[in-house]
Amino acid sequence: MTEDEPRRATFRAVADEVRTRIQRGTYAPGAKLPTEGELADQLGTNRGTAAQALRLLASEACSCTGS
Repeated sequence: MTEDEPRRATFRAVADEVRTRIQRGTYAPGAKLPTEGELADQLGTNRGTAAQALRLLASEACSCTGS
């Protein structure tokens, strides 16, 4: 996220950014995502928000695979 974007540093905005990075190939298929702390630092948010975003993405992955 950049300083130019509105401050919507919610877990959904963080999850959207991670999805974008996956789609752009920033995170290779099968590679581990950054830790909560690393993600929070990269996106200028707190660790709790990053953790919530990663849980959301994990739950969506389970829904998509039928797990």
